[in-house]
Order: sequence, then structure tokens, then C-alpha cells
Amino acid sequence: MQSGERMFIGRALIDCPTALMQHEAYCVALASLRFEIRRIDVDRQLPDCAFVEDCAILLPGVAVICRLGAPSRQREVEAVALELSKFGDAIHVEAPATIEGGDVLRSGNRILVGRSTRTNADGIAALRRIAEPIGLIVTEFVVHGCLHLKTACGFLPDGSLLANPNWVELPDDMRIVRVDDQEPWAGNILLANQSPPQGPCAAVADAAKKCERAANSS
Repeated sequence: MQSGERMFIGRALIDCPTALMQHEAYCVALASLRFEIRRIDVDRQLPDCAFVEDCAILLPGVAVICRLGAPSRQREVEAVALELSKFGDAIHVEAPATIEGGDVLRSGNRILVGRSTRTNADGIAALRRIAEPIGLIVTEFVVHGCLHLKTACGFLPDGSLLANPNWVELPDDMRIVRVDDQEPWAGNILLANQSPPQGPCAAVADAAKKCERAANSS
């Protein structure tokens, strides 16, 4: 984990015991919402392999297997693709395209995709070719202050977007709930079963409080 990719944060040592506790708390939170948790074996040669979301994008009837933007991470998709193959069809994104699940945010038939340091124009075009024939609308936005689109924003239960406008270009046709300037990471949430958003790497209660404060400050 210590040797994993880092771009927008420093190289300070990761507190591995705390990270493991946070990961387990996240799994417990998802299980409490009646999600089935499937665990993939750790590959210690791939220090970023915990970030399974980047490896695939799930669309109706098909899994899009991503080609990750960091060369050191590209082998991570193999284990995720193998697990997803148990459930249905998959389409692999090919070079020169790169796209990561962290840059893809879906609500209904609309997909927001961020062009970032990890997702390029070819990757967005590849996703569009897969998504649009099945009735999904792909809209591109530029990510400029953080790693992924989902680092900067996430959907709230009413369909509005909790977002840090300093990190991403935002759609004009959506209601935006701006995060508090003191909590720039607060847009990094997961909407699960229309429940209060769950923070991917933080205590559930703390994530919910962040969202509530951000909403109240708008």
C-alpha cells in the first residue's frame, strides 16, 4: 500500500491498521444496507488493488472492463473481470483508451464522466459507444483539481449533486449542493439504496454529517 500511486496528496506513510479498520467499517456499512459483499483476494504486487471500483463500470446487461490510466495498475482489472464474468457479459476497453470507474457517475439514464489524468478522450469515446446504444446519455466534464470525478462529487437522494466546484467543471442543468470549503473531500460519497450517503473511506456517521453540513451551507 505504501508504494501505491499518489498524485494529489503527499507521500506520508499510510497508517495501515487504521486503513484496514476503515475498509472493514465500509464493508459493514454496505452489509447493513443488505448488499452482498464479495471479496477478491489481495495481490500484494499491486498496492492499489483495494480500489476495485476503478476496474469496471456496470451498465444494464454488460460490465465495461476498464483500462486503467496508471500503467502500474493495469493488471488489477484481471481479478475484477474474472469475478464479474460470473454474472454476465463484459466488454474490455482497449488501448489507447484509458478510463477508470472513479471517473464515471451514473444517475438513471445519465452518465457523467470526467476527463482526468486517468481517463482520456479515447476512453470516454469507448464508453459512449457502449452506453448510447442501450439508451444512456454520456456527458463529459473536465476534472482539474483531484484524481477522479467521484473525488469531487456524488449524487444525493433527491438527484442533486454534492460537489466541490474547485475540482471539477459542473453541469449547468443540475442542482448543485456545494461542499463546505473547510471539507473539500466531502463530495466523495456513495448513494446506497437512497440511504444517507456513505463515505468510501471514512466512518459512516462522519460522512453523513459532512453531507448534512454541506447541504445546510448551500
